[in-house]
Amino acid sequence: MLWSEPKTQVFDTPFTVPDNGGFTFTCSWNNTSDQTVKFGESANNEMCFFWAYYYPSQGARVCIHTSHLGGVGGADLCCPSDPLCSQIIGGH
Repeated sequence: MLWSEPKTQVFDTPFTVPDNGGFTFTCSWNNTSDQTVKFGESANNEMCFFWAYYYPSQGARVCIHTSHLGGVGGADLCCPSDPLCSQIIGGH
């Protein structure tokens, strides 16, 4: 099995994300085995993450998107600002 980490992109010229702006990303993989690939931390599983750092910090925020809920476009959830966050992270 061959695996390589995606390149880390560094922007020498700062940029601003506009209010209500954000990032969109897509992950894909090619399963060449006869096994079902599921989300997980094993070498036989798959995960997809987008990670960004910004300055000046305005506190940590974790956002997720799933196409398995929310109808045609999927569903987004950003914590700590969404009321549903208390349901998934033990009320913190």
